[in-house]
Amino acid sequence: MFKRVSMIRTGALISATVALAGCLGGGGGGSGAAGGGGGGAGGGGAATAGQHDTRFDQISSMIPTTDMPTAGSANYAGSVKTILNEGNTPIGTLLGDIELQLSFGQAFADATSQSVSGRVHNIRGTVGDEDVTYENELTTAAAGPPSTMNISQTSVAGMTLTTGAIMANFAGDVTLDGETGQANLMLGGAFAGSGGQAAHGPAAGSWWRPGGVSDYSVGGTWYIERQ
Repeated sequence: MFKRVSMIRTGALISATVALAGCLGGGGGGSGAAGGGGGGAGGGGAATAGQHDTRFDQISSMIPTTDMPTAGSANYAGSVKTILNEGNTPIGTLLGDIELQLSFGQAFADATSQSVSGRVHNIRGTVGDEDVTYENELTTAAAGPPSTMNISQTSVAGMTLTTGAIMANFAGDVTLDGETGQANLMLGGAFAGSGGQAAHGPAAGSWWRPGGVSDYSVGGTWYIERQ
């Protein structure tokens, strides 16, 4: 039976999703990666942790994008999976659905601009031996740092290669065991597949209690696919 939990704990779990995108070696991808580059536009979040792992492995095996769009915009959807830690002790596994709107033209013109917007929602998972579903969501609008893309071009042997990287910051007020604090989530990574078909990377975050103490952290993996 699913237990509804106030956003407290939920934020803790997920906010940590991205904080050190380059520092986490990825907390929990699956096995058996599929071959690189193909596949059409994908669906939204994963229904289970196993489905997340499988799709993450497939996307991370794709060839890095070398023809990123430099104009226009697109919607992306995907999944984030993290291990929830209380102090140094793992206590659960969480899944969340990602919805993002990306502005390629804005990012190409100014890599520091807010070219990424969206949310992480439908946060659920297992904590201890209980299935839990969390209410509320984390958004880029509530985060302090901007969410950005870096679309860069390099000339190689007379060809122009256009690559892309992304950093999405999320935040939200969440409540844990009667205490409400600020949850922060960061997703960092790179684009893969033709035309920036998908993106993937490590996730990390933490939940800050009113006293400024972070008892909970999360680390894991995420992916998005163009819709």
